Amino acid sequence: MSERKRPEIKSSYSTIGYFKRNILQWRYRNSCQYPWRTTKIKFHALIAEILLQRTKAEQVIPVYKRLIKARPSINTIAVMPFSKIKNIIAPLGLRWRAKKIKELACTLKNSYKGRIPANIDELLALPGVGPYAASAYLSLHSNIRALLIDSNIVRLYGRFFGFGVHAETRRIRALTNLINLITPRRQCRRFNYAVLDLGRNICKPKPTCPICPVLLKCHYYNKGKG
Repeated sequence: MSERKRPEIKSSYSTIGYFKRNILQWRYRNSCQYPWRTTKIKFHALIAEILLQRTKAEQVIPVYKRLIKARPSINTIAVMPFSKIKNIIAPLGLRWRAKKIKELACTLKNSYKGRIPANIDELLALPGVGPYAASAYLSLHSNIRALLIDSNIVRLYGRFFGFGVHAETRRIRALTNLINLITPRRQCRRFNYAVLDLGRNICKPKPTCPICPVLLKCHYYNKGKG
């Protein structure tokens, strides 16, 4: 993206503080329950993040439940026939994920002694684990501070702070700097769940602004609206 097309991101500490406070309070009263959010088996949570790539959560639920019905361990998936994994996740499309899940289990079994690494670089070296899945696993399932950037979150921030969103917006340094500034250290998991749910359920392509917890200072609602 050329320099002239890069969105200008303006923010202030008061605006960021307002956003952070209100979204955390909203999270207390509004939470979406998905089976991978309550699992205590971190391997299942990591599998869920792979299944969720480019796929709606509602589509993933039945496939995830079927795959982890018997509470499979890393070793179980590592020796499970590839054809069985492929058949289970076939309804989601993107069939490369079946191969990656099988490779992931084998890698964790053979190279990590069944341990899932807890740092971003090692996670990114695992089959099927990209930047978003790694960050989501760390922050949402291990409560380690990490920055979440997906299309729904970029749209949410673009509307609230009033900057244009393009295909490459998520890759610009200014957005990363903003998200780094706004993501809290002590309540990272709750905050990231909040922005995920707000972006997915309220700040949709056709948003339901009247019930948004941050509409009073939202640029889109007060000045923009498209």
